[in-house]
Amino acid sequence: MYLGRREREAMEQKGSARDGRAGETDR
Repeated sequence: MYLGRREREAMEQKGSARDGRAGETDR
């Protein structure tokens, strides 16, 4: 599933709030 740059940034911000390492956990 490909996410747009804007959606990805938003998800990273939400993930970083609870995970602290957003993006890496998504991969």
